[in-house]
Amino acid sequence: MSVVILFLFLSVFFGLLRGGKIERLLSLEIAYWWLMVVALLLQALLAYTPRQFNFPMLILSYLLLIFALSRNKASLGIVIIAVGVFLNFAVIALNHGMPVALETARRIGFRGSRLDLAQARDGIHVLLTKQSLLPWLGDVIPVAWLRTMLSPGDILLNLGVFFVIQEQMKYKGRHRL
Repeated sequence: MSVVILFLFLSVFFGLLRGGKIERLLSLEIAYWWLMVVALLLQALLAYTPRQFNFPMLILSYLLLIFALSRNKASLGIVIIAVGVFLNFAVIALNHGMPVALETARRIGFRGSRLDLAQARDGIHVLLTKQSLLPWLGDVIPVAWLRTMLSPGDILLNLGVFFVIQEQMKYKGRHRL
């Protein structure tokens, strides 16, 4: 979550540096935004639901995101977000959760054992093993200073949000000379 907040802050900051206006964000039209909120709430609730419901709820949340994104006007940012969401969906669907390597977790400060990581209870992550499919799409990128891990899909998703905010904040009228 800290990465999302950081990307949002940087997106607005760079938008302002480029002469954009925060007020223009208020006119951002996102079709099915409420469905995206429902999807994110489902993911937030995963840590508090019985394990047998985690995977179906996680898949449902991604299907809602994919549906909502597909109903939005295709801009560069939306396409990049959609690719990131799809990459995360694919690796999660194939592995019944987002694979995390013990070595990557240790690089961000995790001090437990493989068993501790395997039994972590957030409803999203699973231990990366030799049987994991598409392991390079898992949370394999450590961001030690934020004590978090990212997947390639997460990076694309955040980059897409950056582009959406940049596009929305920029001046769209005629420039006066």
